[in-house]
Amino acid sequence: MKIKRAFLASMYTYLASLAVAIIGAFIFNAGTADPNEIHPVLWIVGVLGPIVFAWIFSTWYFRGSHVAQGRGQGLLLGILMIITGFVLDVITVLPTAGGFDNAITLLVSYYTQWAFWVTAVLVIFMCVLVGGNVRQAASSSSS
Repeated sequence: MKIKRAFLASMYTYLASLAVAIIGAFIFNAGTADPNEIHPVLWIVGVLGPIVFAWIFSTWYFRGSHVAQGRGQGLLLGILMIITGFVLDVITVLPTAGGFDNAITLLVSYYTQWAFWVTAVLVIFMCVLVGGNVRQAASSSSS
């Protein structure tokens, strides 16, 4: 695994997903609303956005020169994307939540939602799929 390239793909996925979520929250005036009060469109965007960006940036990652390919590498990239997202969430929520206790409450509230776990599994699955298919596409085009 090209760790720098994988980390960049993870960062790009996180930042693009965050930008779309912020725009959606602004459009629907959601702010930091209770997750039970969020507009259904924001839930859909919140789940599909990271999956689409994981597809885009994992494709970018695997198209790099000398990058190991395959489902196992996709699994590693997907796990790295989730870990990177978690770390960046903590880094961005802690200073903006209005106190440590409030930050912990917000993070626990987010990470116990079903949508997070569905999204995490689908992001990893997307990376596995892309990692396996890039290899397969490259070998079939060289024949």
